[in-house]
Amino acid sequence: MAEALNIQASASLTLGDFPAAAQAYRGALDASPKNISMQLVWNYADALSAANRGQAAVEDFRSFMASQRPETTEATEKQIRLNTRGWR
Repeated sequence: MAEALNIQASASLTLGDFPAAAQAYRGALDASPKNISMQLVWNYADALSAANRGQAAVEDFRSFMASQRPETTEATEKQIRLNTRGWR
């Protein structure tokens, strides 16, 4: 499921449909909480930024940051927070 969403997001990004890419990347992040990679987080942030939704994009990213991901490791969570400080 997460891999299919990642492919969909990449295709949407390539086609310039940035809102659809952001939605698919978020779906991929939510679908695979054990396998969150920083590249996927960055792709999500890039798609949100490219969608040009202003404060709504920031709120969407904050929502991702606030979501509970009990399956991830503490190291992954620290890396996500460290690498996304500018989005807060």
